[in-house]
Amino acid sequence: MRIIVDENIPLMTANELRSLGHNVMDIRGTDLEGTDDKELWKIVLKEKRLLITTDKGFVRNRHEKCLSQREVAKRAKITHQQLSRLENGINCTMATFLKVCYALGIKVDIEPPKITHNAA
Repeated sequence: MRIIVDENIPLMTANELRSLGHNVMDIRGTDLEGTDDKELWKIVLKEKRLLITTDKGFVRNRHEKCLSQREVAKRAKITHQQLSRLENGINCTMATFLKVCYALGIKVDIEPPKITHNAA
C-alpha cells in the first residue's frame, strides 16, 4: 500500500509500516513538513496514497466524546503517559496507536501490500 505519514506520526510507526512491505512517504524533515491539511490532501490524491496523520485528531476525538486522557488510557489498557505521548506526536508503538484507535472507536484498515510476481 502507498502511504503518506505526516510529521505527527511516530517514526517507529512509519518504520513498522515499511517493515510490513508498505511504500511509506514520511514528510518529516522534508519541504512538505507543516503543509496545510488541504494542500497535503491534494498531494495524497495525486499520489494515490493513504494518509496517516494524528494532527491532534486524537485530542479532538477524545474531547468530542467528553473523555479524559485517563479514561481513554484505561479503555486502551495503556498508561496515561503513553496516551499523552501519542497525542503530542511523540514516538509510540503501532500496538499503542491501534489500542487508542480502538478505545476511541476509530476504524483503522491496514491491508497487506499487493504482491505482483514478475515472469522471468
